[in-house]
Amino acid sequence: MTSELLNATDSPLDARPRYALVVRLPRQAEARIADAYLWLPGITRPSMGYHITLLGPLLLSEGVGPEAFEAARAVCARWGAFGVQIAGLGAFENDGVNTIYLGVVECDRIVPLHRALYEALDDRIDFASAQYRLWNESAYTPHVTLSLGLDERALMDLLATNQRRAVVVDVEVTSVWLVMQGPAGAWQFLAEYTLGEEPGAFALHSAPAAGPR
Repeated sequence: MTSELLNATDSPLDARPRYALVVRLPRQAEARIADAYLWLPGITRPSMGYHITLLGPLLLSEGVGPEAFEAARAVCARWGAFGVQIAGLGAFENDGVNTIYLGVVECDRIVPLHRALYEALDDRIDFASAQYRLWNESAYTPHVTLSLGLDERALMDLLATNQRRAVVVDVEVTSVWLVMQGPAGAWQFLAEYTLGEEPGAFALHSAPAAGPR
């Protein structure tokens, strides 16, 4: 995948909210990543915290409401918790613009979960660009984004500074979060789908981006 897939912009004529299904990293994992990388030039912390995107960004098809995401909750109910490892600094490169990320190196279960979520929602969702559709349909690469838009010189400096660091972060994935972004708004956490938990009554709620977890 290239940085173009991550940085593609939505049509200004499409005012539909954007959604995504993500794994929120626990505070201990976030602290380890911040201690290891946040001091490096160009590295930032996303407003919603460090996370792994499982599906999205996506749009709901015309006439489809947020209750469609109950299909995602049902998928999560059939899965148990599992562990992943986050390690290895890499870059999606495109025409001199680079997205820096940490790879998900133990992902034998996270990729099938992505596929199950995509298949459950496929006929109810759209994508704002062909690049987003490609990434979700056939080029999914689980990762934790650290920085967007570094030029080639900044990328080389960053990789040179990082070459002696070998940070491995173990994360237990116990739930999937539904997040939403309105047109020009910040991402909001709407619902948590606990892996292995039977679906209850449909409800959405808003949680702060940096709230307790």
